Amino acid sequence: PIWSEVLSKQWYQRRVRGKSVTDKMGILQISPADTLTFSVVQSNSESLPQCIRMTNIKDTQVAYKVKTTAPEHYRVKPTVGIIEPGQTVEVSVQLTPGSAVTASRDRFLVQSTLITSALKSDVSEFWRTVEPGKVSEHRLRCKVTMNGSPIEDKVEMLNSTLHSMPTAAGGEDRLTAIENRLKTIQDSVEKTQKQVRTILTIIQLFLIVIMIYISYLLYQEYSLLSESTSSSDPSAPPLTRPEL
Repeated sequence: PIWSEVLSKQWYQRRVRGKSVTDKMGILQISPADTLTFSVVQSNSESLPQCIRMTNIKDTQVAYKVKTTAPEHYRVKPTVGIIEPGQTVEVSVQLTPGSAVTASRDRFLVQSTLITSALKSDVSEFWRTVEPGKVSEHRLRCKVTMNGSPIEDKVEMLNSTLHSMPTAAGGEDRLTAIENRLKTIQDSVEKTQKQVRTILTIIQLFLIVIMIYISYLLYQEYSLLSESTSSSDPSAPPLTRPEL
């Protein structure tokens, strides 16, 4: 029994190393066999869509479901469905922006089961009634490449470069001096703004005083003009109050 188990495991591993693999219960032919590889231009960019290709190698309908350990990192469609005998379906998988660096820790699970009777509901409801012992499972790892190289190598190279960069002598002192200088400039600007506001207020008050003084002069001029007009015409009857 031990040798048969070992041989069975080795046979399964040989199938996995190929471009496609048959799941453990021989229900689906799945491609890729063991790894989903995503390609990104930058670590925070969206990947090109990849697909999980499944072929029904049975003579009856098969229901499938695709799960992932990090659903927030991927767009998967469709996640469930039915495959007719001999039919091949593709599930689109796309890595979302900002998920590339940690994607190598993620896993996908492809589940399949035979449909032995007519469905009385949709596939999602059907999966809730399937017994665990009738479900075949196949797991896929995730890998991300950036410009043709594994993203882990790019991250490690970047970290090494940052750690190996020498610290400039007196760099912290220069930064402190720059911060102090910026603070001094900011204080000076605030002081200048306050002085400008004070000057503007004084100018406004001065203009108001001038306007009042001009108004007073005009009033005096008008009064003098009225008095001179009245005194220059003595024959003019005096003004009387009208009788009611």
